[in-house]
Amino acid sequence: EDTLSLHDALPIWRPAWASSRHTNTRGWPAAALLSALAMVWIVGGRTRRGAALLAFMIGAKIFPGILGIWLLAARRFAAAAWTAAFAGLYAVITLLWFGPRPFTDFFAHHLPRLASGETFAFLTTPRASMSNLGVFGVPFKLRLAGWAGSEAEAWALARELAWVWTLAIAGLAAYAGWRARPPESSADRARLAGAWLGLLALGALRSPFAPPEAYIPLVWALSLRAAAAPRRREVALAVVLWIALCVVLPVPSAAMAIAGLGLQAVAYATAIGLVVGGAASSRRA
Repeated sequence: EDTLSLHDALPIWRPAWASSRHTNTRGWPAAALLSALAMVWIVGGRTRRGAALLAFMIGAKIFPGILGIWLLAARRFAAAAWTAAFAGLYAVITLLWFGPRPFTDFFAHHLPRLASGETFAFLTTPRASMSNLGVFGVPFKLRLAGWAGSEAEAWALARELAWVWTLAIAGLAAYAGWRARPPESSADRARLAGAWLGLLALGALRSPFAPPEAYIPLVWALSLRAAAAPRRREVALAVVLWIALCVVLPVPSAAMAIAGLGLQAVAYATAIGLVVGGAASSRRA
């Protein structure tokens, strides 16, 4: 029987948790970390424990819901059902404790404003545009780089890109889950965990405003891939990508915006490569 050791699968767990506590008050790194832990438990046979944690993270941050698509595509229907059941349980407890007001406020007011970017009206400012690493922020950075589109056109394009991105990463999660197989070695486990972290990063980058902390799951994933890499050139590539992800260009200028867009493209390609590579490794297993 296959078992998934937390020690084997995520050797950077303690330092990663320490970094998540001190880097982002909104809790994205912590949410990604705990969501990955939930998947480790699910794949390791502790289905209900992992589902309870994953459901809580989805309710807290939304973007871990991308892993629910992975579970369905991987035919882990029991885990998906338990996750839905725990989500329902948490919703009932919230309803009984606080009443319907949080639900009406969230679905009628906050969620539409969040999806449209209206909550983040500051996105058009130059410094916010440079700091926003999400796909929603690409048109605003393009304006800094020299695109002649109006602010209204940038907002319209940002919303379209965000929904295209949503469909694309949902398809990628389904592909990765469909090809996934139970891991048989520590290297397979590390690659699989890297794929989950890649999906979580892609989900976080769907937010209208994704600060540099959204890349932290990718840094962890690259560390895992480097630890599992059988060849030195793969380790070297992981190190180069790791360094590229750590570059921050906050100064608003045309040259910096162009460079920033290039670095974003590298980060997006890295995340997709981690997901696809993890799926391929699981298939070979």
